[in-house]
Amino acid sequence: MSYTYSLTSGSTVLRSDGAFIPNAPGNTDWQAYQVWLAAGNTPTPLPAPTLAQQAAAITSVAVVSTSTPALSSTYGCDPASLQRVANTLSAIAADLSFATTTIPWPDVSGTAHTFSVTQFKSLAQALLLYEQALAPLIAGAPGSLPTVPLTIP
Repeated sequence: MSYTYSLTSGSTVLRSDGAFIPNAPGNTDWQAYQVWLAAGNTPTPLPAPTLAQQAAAITSVAVVSTSTPALSSTYGCDPASLQRVANTLSAIAADLSFATTTIPWPDVSGTAHTFSVTQFKSLAQALLLYEQALAPLIAGAPGSLPTVPLTIP
């Protein structure tokens, strides 16, 4: 049987029968791919991701604080991070667990940044508005990715 191959984003190729062939010299399918290449064939390039795929793949976003540079970092905007943001906003609104006036909030590397309640609300608003801008794109609506970095006071 004669196959064709397509590039993937990883170290594998996709064969025309749907099999992913890993870059493993001992793998007979990889060896067959190498013979196919040596015969002068060219794999199909990796297609460019759609706008919906690009938007769905975003899990973090750069944030710049104009008044407190120490808060500038990259923060999570994946569903779990946004749920933590919403939970923290709910606790603030209910005046539950904020005996202190600061909130330590981790960036994507795990480094905690100390926000005042007001600063945290600004971060939360920016992250939630960013997520709202991504949602229609993920659903397939036309448009463009929101501008980054996000700016907070």
